[in-house]
Parts: sequence; structure tokens; C-alpha cells
Amino acid sequence: MKFKIEQKTTAREILAAIDEWAISNCEGEPQHLWNILSALRGPDNESFEDKRTKTAPIRSVVLPNLADKASARVDYVNQNTYKTLGELSKLHDTQFHFNNHIRYAAQSILATERDNSGRE
Repeated sequence: MKFKIEQKTTAREILAAIDEWAISNCEGEPQHLWNILSALRGPDNESFEDKRTKTAPIRSVVLPNLADKASARVDYVNQNTYKTLGELSKLHDTQFHFNNHIRYAAQSILATERDNSGRE
């Protein structure tokens, strides 16, 4: 499915469209979407290393054009990125709440990639 978004659309209007889409057309996907969106912000501890190794790969996979434009993209999305997501999907550290967001996001990305692999 392609979204048609006018060039002059505001960020708030895009978010409202995503919210409406998630509720009305997302056949079991809202939790995956929420998991991914929750991890995009990055850690509260402002750790550059956590952003580079955990948040950046997720941003690069789910929003590659925006990450590229914002100069926040991991070199490029390749098989190593998906290997990193596989490792992040097993991340477990109950002392650091952010890691739970990263783990759930990585699991959701991998699940949606599997689900969509047969679709065009």
C-alpha cells in the first residue's frame, strides 16, 4: 500500500494519518508499529554508543530516507544490519528500560519483514 502525502503536509498531519491508518486498516500490526516508534527516540541516558549500536540500525531500516537526510543513517542497510537486528531482538536488560524498547522494535521489524516477504 502506498500513501499519497502532499508535499506541504505538516508532521502533525502525517502523524494523524498514521494514527487513523493504524486503527482502521492495520490488521494486527498496531503493536509492531508502536514497538518500532517507541524505539526511534533513543536512550534517555544520551549515550552516543547506545544510539549508534541500538537506535541507528532501527532508524536506518524503518526510515532510511529520513535517516539519510538527517545524517543519522548507519552506512547502509545490508545483511549486517539484519544480523544486528537479530542480536538486538534478544537483548535483555531489565535494569535499562530502553533496551526493552529496542528488543521489541527489533522483533517487530523482523516479524514484519517475514510477513511481507511474499507480498509486492
